Amino acid sequence: MQCYGYSWEAGQSKQVVYQTADHHIHELYVTVGGTWQHADLTAITGAPPAHQIIEGYSWSMGRSKSSKQVVYQTDDGHIHELSVIKGGAWQHADLTAITGAPVGV
Repeated sequence: MQCYGYSWEAGQSKQVVYQTADHHIHELYVTVGGTWQHADLTAITGAPPAHQIIEGYSWSMGRSKSSKQVVYQTDDGHIHELSVIKGGAWQHADLTAITGAPVGV
C-alpha cells in the first residue's frame, strides 16, 4: 500500500493519503487541537480510480492563498491532481489532458 504523510501550514493540519483496494484515494487529517477525520477524495471529487499515488504535498502562495494536492496516475497513464485551497472544496484535474502531455507508463 502506498501512503504519504505531509503537513499543511496554512490549514494548520497534517494528513496522510493512501489508496484502498477499490482504488480510491483517502485522506486522514487532523487540525491543531482537533480530532482525526477521514475523507474519500475520489468520491468527493468524482475523480477516476487511482493506479498509484505519486505524491501528497502543500503549496503556499502567500498568506491568503494556500493549497494541498495529491497527484496520482490512473490505469490509462494519465496524471491527475486532487487539490483544495484553504476554505474551499476539493477539485479534480486531469493534468495530462489539460496540457496535452504524453501518457505515462
